[in-house]
Amino acid sequence: MRFLAFILLLSSGAVAQPDCNALFEQAQASFAELDTRMADSLAIAATRSAFADARTCYAALPALDSTGANYVARAYGRDAQILLETGRIDEVAALIDTFFEGPYLRADSSGVRYLLEFQAFILDQQGRTEEGLRARLRLLDYAASSTPAVRTRIWMGLAGAYDRLGQWDEALAIYETVQQTLGAEPDLELQLSVSLARAYTQEAELRLLQTHRPETVARSLVAARTARDILSGLDSPRAEHYLVFARITLADAYLAHGQADSALVVVQAAADLAGRLQRPSRSAEITSWEAVGKTYHALHQYEEAQAAFEEALRLGDQYGVQARRPALLDWLASVSIHLGDFARADSLVGQALRLVEAERAGLSAEVEASRAGTWYATYLTRVSLLLAQQRPTEAFLALDEARARVLRDLRRRRLLLGDLAPETRQRVDSLATALETLHRRFAEPDLDPVERLRLRGEIEGLEADRATLLGDERDTASSGLDRMQEALGARGQVLLTYHLKTPHHAFVLRPDTLVAVPLDPTLDFARIEALMAAVSPLWVEGGGPVATSNLSFDPAPLKTLYDLLMAPVAPHLPEGSALVVVPEGPLAHLPFSLLLEEAPTDSYQLAEAPFLLRRHAISTELAAALLVEDQVAGNGSDFVAFGRSDFGGVEADSPLRSVYDEGAPPDLPSVVRELDDLGRRFPSALVALNEEATESLFYERLGGARLLHLASHAFVEDANPLGSYLQLFPDPDGTEDGRLYLYELMQQPLNAALVVLSGCRTARGRDLLGEGVLGLQYAVRAAGAASTLGTLWRVDDAATVELMDRFYEHLARGERKDVALQRAQLDYLETHDGLRGSPFFWAAPMLYGDPSPLDLPTGSNLWWWIIGLVLIAAALLLPRTLQRFR
Repeated sequence: MRFLAFILLLSSGAVAQPDCNALFEQAQASFAELDTRMADSLAIAATRSAFADARTCYAALPALDSTGANYVARAYGRDAQILLETGRIDEVAALIDTFFEGPYLRADSSGVRYLLEFQAFILDQQGRTEEGLRARLRLLDYAASSTPAVRTRIWMGLAGAYDRLGQWDEALAIYETVQQTLGAEPDLELQLSVSLARAYTQEAELRLLQTHRPETVARSLVAARTARDILSGLDSPRAEHYLVFARITLADAYLAHGQADSALVVVQAAADLAGRLQRPSRSAEITSWEAVGKTYHALHQYEEAQAAFEEALRLGDQYGVQARRPALLDWLASVSIHLGDFARADSLVGQALRLVEAERAGLSAEVEASRAGTWYATYLTRVSLLLAQQRPTEAFLALDEARARVLRDLRRRRLLLGDLAPETRQRVDSLATALETLHRRFAEPDLDPVERLRLRGEIEGLEADRATLLGDERDTASSGLDRMQEALGARGQVLLTYHLKTPHHAFVLRPDTLVAVPLDPTLDFARIEALMAAVSPLWVEGGGPVATSNLSFDPAPLKTLYDLLMAPVAPHLPEGSALVVVPEGPLAHLPFSLLLEEAPTDSYQLAEAPFLLRRHAISTELAAALLVEDQVAGNGSDFVAFGRSDFGGVEADSPLRSVYDEGAPPDLPSVVRELDDLGRRFPSALVALNEEATESLFYERLGGARLLHLASHAFVEDANPLGSYLQLFPDPDGTEDGRLYLYELMQQPLNAALVVLSGCRTARGRDLLGEGVLGLQYAVRAAGAASTLGTLWRVDDAATVELMDRFYEHLARGERKDVALQRAQLDYLETHDGLRGSPFFWAAPMLYGDPSPLDLPTGSNLWWWIIGLVLIAAALLLPRTLQRFR
């Protein structure tokens, strides 16, 4: 009867807004009663129908006041909430999109703000974090005139989105905005005081992630203390909840500063408070006990750490919260290794890895690539266990398999970034859901062995189906020791890699043997980063003032790094052998070629110094398994060189091919010479400079390039690596802006045997555990290039031209890529001394991937040889011809 009356009302044309308001309020009343009957499909359908009636009614009105606009948005929002709670998340996004395509956006509607926040939440739930970020930016503009409380809530959500995307500088800027805005208020209400404290807590957490910046880590301690002090002065259950997490963050800051005793006091207070909250918080209790365990672990009090981790696991089981279970099992396995209980460690790490595999398998097409390296610590614990059990071969293979798995995840996400047909994407996501279910069943500790074997077969079948759908035929799982050694023999290389988790080891893989070498137990990432920072600020930050003291690298830390990293393995390296290094963490930013066997007394006279460069040609690889894969990569045929020297006539204030944050970047006159040299040396190459070097032409010629050279300014975003780019020229019609973004390169098919990225810091980017660095060089490797040449810091323009010219000279002679780079750098050292002989000028380029030589005919030499042979033949035949005519 209600529906019939509604139809009659609409058909009569007499509908008014109060009638629509009444329909919405009836639907709202039905929604309020729905919570206890959510499984009742008839009640769900009736409530959704009531909201649909209200929306239809409002759509028939010629205009709406603020109340009506608000009700329309809430009618959509409540319907979307029902869909979400009944598991129909795909329909939620479509429903919200329908609202925003309509005429209902009004600046004075709180309902629209609610719906925008709901849209961002849904996108986050689907793993579509970048789209969620855009929704929050739209929400921020929409709520510009809202109250401080509303804007603060939006700011915090936006900062969280930036955090999840790895855009830490942007997130920090927002937290500082919240601090400045709320800190200027004389009397904050409770809710805003809590928000202010949370902004300081989040700032501290983000700064703790940037361990390569000592001053940033120092500021984390100040921010964490400020958050604790604000929350300690508030009398509120909500404030106490956040105080637990503020104390945990403060303890992490103390640990980062080596103050483990202070950290223990703070985390014990956090655990005590979490256990007596007026409103019990499951996450607060579990997280606080995990923090207690981590602190005892840092203090080497392993039995106490074990008890704390087990309490966190017990609470998780009691509350049905399993999100932290893999990490807790991993921590317990690490404790068992230290206690010498290898059997228990093996069981624990096995359970953790099965849960990790379940989570990896369940990632859908929309999940961001930054998730790919988050499980790596558990794989490293497995390596530590095998080393502790004196099983080095299995430890090496486990380490490389972990890296290969992470790389495979990242490649898969590269494929998913591309254009998949809707039905393919839906099938991929369906397979992910099925795989997650099977893996979680497989992870059950008491599973029958026969059932486990059956599940393994089913999992392998579905994984093969997913690989087929994605066209991802390359399996980067470990290729086996024999095949790796065979590939090393063919390459003439020795592989060197490091495991910097207790027990610390280096692995030397030669074509005939594998050697595991114990390392200094104090050698960790923090110590390596501190030594690298001591060499020169330009190296670590990639920026800083261009001063002589920075250009002249300090040799003492380079000698210390040699002693820690190379001296223990040097006896196992054949004299003059080529090295391929598989780095991890900060080692991915370390060019091993500049390590010093002996430190000269004068840091301004390094041209004759005994750099490792003089003993070995050195390249870098992302995983040992790629040694086999790279042998079949790089089947393009063209030589393509693109460069840009003209950036508006701005004079450079330094000779660096660099990153500039504001204004137009300076011109790079040496790029003209660089490309002219390439054109003369390789006349058949396509050389595009300035206006000719457009983005559209680049993508047109990309697929057929065997050797690709790019020379321009590189704009590298450490916090947001996907936003890094090289700058070419925009297309004349405005269709392309000339920026070769990392995320765009990752989606392009590449058949190149070598890609040279002749810009600044093109080998840098965000550290990814297990993979190395997500930067421009990774993008082209992931897209299919066999090898890349990138740079680690702000390079000198003229020195880069000289190095590139010598590099291509040696390549054209048929030398291997790693040898060509080594000899180009040695040539530079032979012709420069004093400050110009500093590693700053020559050590930044690093070769990644396959070092095989390239077939690069120069063109002009070939024709001269042909002409010469013709003339010789003519000279030999001429006497006989003349004699015949006599």
